[in-house]
Amino acid sequence: MRSFCTGEFPLDDSKRLCVHLLEKAIAELPPGGETLVGIFDLRGFGNRNADLGFVRFLVRRAAAVSAI
Repeated sequence: MRSFCTGEFPLDDSKRLCVHLLEKAIAELPPGGETLVGIFDLRGFGNRNADLGFVRFLVRRAAAVSAI
């Protein structure tokens, strides 16, 4: 997989894809399953890969879900 570069895709598209993938993962949890684990490969990570708008979105969604 190639590296992501900030601004390569519209932020709203990235958010929609993220929500879709999370909803799909939740739907595939086994009965009684409550936990999802995210693994981020940060090899080669640098400023050009840092999409702070998307990170802000992820953190806010995670905080909202964990407060439920």
